[in-house]
Amino acid sequence: MEQRLSGRLGRQVSVIELGTWQLGADWGQARDKDALAVLEAAIETA
Repeated sequence: MEQRLSGRLGRQVSVIELGTWQLGADWGQARDKDALAVLEAAIETA
């Protein structure tokens, strides 16, 4: 996975991130089970 140096953090970070705004409170409703499945899948593919 491609990484770059983050000037603010001072460490290498992935150029791809997982946006989770759709799992938050004001954008529809996501069940906790489904939100956790998204996060677990992201970790597995990292």
